[in-house]
Amino acid sequence: MRNGTANHNTRDLPGRTGLRNPIRTLIIIIILLIGLWRVILLVSAPASTTLKPLNQHQRLAALHAALPVAGSGGEKGSLQANEAETVAKMVGGVDPSVQKQLAKIFVPPRAKIPLAELEATIDIMQARFLDFLNGEEGAVGSAHNLFGGSLQSIPGPFNARTTFNRVHQFALEISKVTTYEYGSLIQTARRTRALLIAYRLVHEQPSLLTLLALSLSDARVDATEARRGLEAELNTVINELTAVLYDWIDPRTIRSMHLDFLQAPEMGIVISCGVWHFEMATVGILALREILGSTLPIEVHYLGDDDLTPNMVAVFKAMPGVTLVDLYEKFPLVDLEGWAIKPYSMLAANFRNVIFVDADALFFQDPERIVRQSLIYKQFGQLFYHDRTVFKDDHVDWFFGINPEMTKYASGLRYTNGLSTHEMESGRTGVLHALLATCQMNGKEEREVAYRNMHGDKETFWMSWDLTRVPYRFVPNYGGAIGYRNKTTGNICGGLYHPDEYNQPAWWNGGVLNNKYDSLEDNYMSYEYVATDSYGYDIEWQWDFEYNSTPFCLKPRDPANEIRELEPHQKTIGYDYIKLYKEVKTGKGGWKQYFTDKYKLKLNMKEVTPKKKKEGLIEKEKDKEVKEETDPQKQKAGSKWNGLLRKN
Repeated sequence: MRNGTANHNTRDLPGRTGLRNPIRTLIIIIILLIGLWRVILLVSAPASTTLKPLNQHQRLAALHAALPVAGSGGEKGSLQANEAETVAKMVGGVDPSVQKQLAKIFVPPRAKIPLAELEATIDIMQARFLDFLNGEEGAVGSAHNLFGGSLQSIPGPFNARTTFNRVHQFALEISKVTTYEYGSLIQTARRTRALLIAYRLVHEQPSLLTLLALSLSDARVDATEARRGLEAELNTVINELTAVLYDWIDPRTIRSMHLDFLQAPEMGIVISCGVWHFEMATVGILALREILGSTLPIEVHYLGDDDLTPNMVAVFKAMPGVTLVDLYEKFPLVDLEGWAIKPYSMLAANFRNVIFVDADALFFQDPERIVRQSLIYKQFGQLFYHDRTVFKDDHVDWFFGINPEMTKYASGLRYTNGLSTHEMESGRTGVLHALLATCQMNGKEEREVAYRNMHGDKETFWMSWDLTRVPYRFVPNYGGAIGYRNKTTGNICGGLYHPDEYNQPAWWNGGVLNNKYDSLEDNYMSYEYVATDSYGYDIEWQWDFEYNSTPFCLKPRDPANEIRELEPHQKTIGYDYIKLYKEVKTGKGGWKQYFTDKYKLKLNMKEVTPKKKKEGLIEKEKDKEVKEETDPQKQKAGSKWNGLLRKN
């Protein structure tokens, strides 16, 4: 029996094992199916299930922090096209109460905002959007080269969607108004910025159009359709605001001017000249060619037949590489006079890179060399020079009034800190991206307001750059003096001197005369020393009645480091200028005989320079300076100066 039992048991084991194996296999299959089902659930589940450890309020807070609050001026992130719709799908599993709150976050930007409400914040909105277009989003606030800086004051990411919504609505509204108070420079500035934003989006940064269009449209609108609609609106803004601001360029458009600019010769020099400056301008041109070896093309701009005599026109036309341009033919609708001619000359120039040279400016270096070696020019496409430091300013509030959101860079300038009334020496600039705005500020109605708060056109250049938030930079040092060293005071007396950005002698104003108003024989400059103003404040200038042959003098703050003797070759250049001036001006027969012999011309030797006009110009400038000198606003400014003020 044992054996039988044993044998039975032995035979029975395989049978039991066979019975248990299918059960075990089935259990394993069930476990695997359950696991696979869980994997399928995880894969197919809404993305919001990954937020399961969070409660509803935590989910809402996380999404709210990551994305912008629509319809508000506060910047809380940057919503891209259709992002709200995408997130809505992702959080489809969230219960209705949370979805209801999410819907408040992702409402479209406000439509039809009242104009008065838009105007209340339009300056900062335009400033932020232009800084965004300039690539400042995410820049470190303390960055040395940060220009605008408006985005760094936002506690969080910049909301391009809501900002553009307000900027664009404002542009559409003001483009419907065909006139405005032209003397109101803040209105001019707002229209100029609105036009610039529209132009940049259409012609320079069109990749943003689709994103901006979709962010302002219904989620069901086709992307191409949305882009076309926005582009049409932007072109309307461009056309209407161009007609309001710059009707004097008609029948041309900004786009045609831009394309012509891109096709123009690379670089050239522009000089504006009238009867009084003719001799200085011709000497300057001859010096550029014969002393400095410049080969750049030169344009001489003037205002019609009354501005230059027939003999003078013949001389300029005979000069190699010189083209004469009548600005009345270029801008027949503009009331041009005096200082206002300069920005229009730059705009009319047939060069991509314009080096504007005052008629009485003379150089130690070839202007082309100065520009090509300039790191400022390479980075910003322009080169501005500071004027001399004189007068603390009483007009800072005026500038704040027309430019409430000035750039970070402008906030460090002397003018905006009340340190000096004369910020920019208007002698020469490079490529001019904000030139139309400068021209407009020098229009008849605008300049009547602007010139009451500055000396002529000088400040309108950098102010226009700042109003339009086009990045710019000044050469580091300020206007100094070139000439002789006074034996008693140690001051440097002579012309208005400018070093380049490497502190090397670059150029000076006033020509070869100590005093361009004086024709005395001993009135020639002495090229021995230069004094630099490195500080831009608390500088002492002295004028000893400049209408005799005594020039103005500079006492720098740090004479040991800011006064230097010119190098021998620089002195030689200076005295070569005097020699050339004497040949043209004081040789037998004067300039008429000189150019008759030089260019084989047949000039009218009996032609008389219109002295009445010339003397009138001189007296007008003198009267202007006397008014400044006796202006109680200037006297109470507390700057250290005496005598009469003249700016070249």
